[in-house]
Amino acid sequence: MSDKPLPLFESLAAVFGMAVVALLVALPSSGSSEEESAERVLQDHLRQVRVAVRQLVESGELVPGNAEQLQAVLLDKYLVEMPVNPLNERSSIRINSAAFAEPKPNGSAGWLYVPGDQRVVPDLPTRDRNGRPFLSY
Repeated sequence: MSDKPLPLFESLAAVFGMAVVALLVALPSSGSSEEESAERVLQDHLRQVRVAVRQLVESGELVPGNAEQLQAVLLDKYLVEMPVNPLNERSSIRINSAAFAEPKPNGSAGWLYVPGDQRVVPDLPTRDRNGRPFLSY
């Protein structure tokens, strides 16, 4: 190696290059981490609502046909609070209009209960970051 000092321009270029690399490494890739995190929270909260509904069904108690009553029973006996759907920021539950019909999510509630098969799905008419419908969660 030479004992000759680096010229000012080369020193500044090296520092600038290292700063750019450090910045690129520190930045999240197009917000995917945030989306991925919200989807994980959605799945966890969905699991909580599903467990509560399953416990209600297995108890033998009549499942209310009214969304407000269903939510009241879930909160009274199975949940401390209704989990929030992190993507639409709603915690309410609504009941699918036809017991055995395919669920029609519209985003008006956090969760959608399908009485025919006792399924709970996110009330989201959109798809996740991978193109999978939230209805299939």
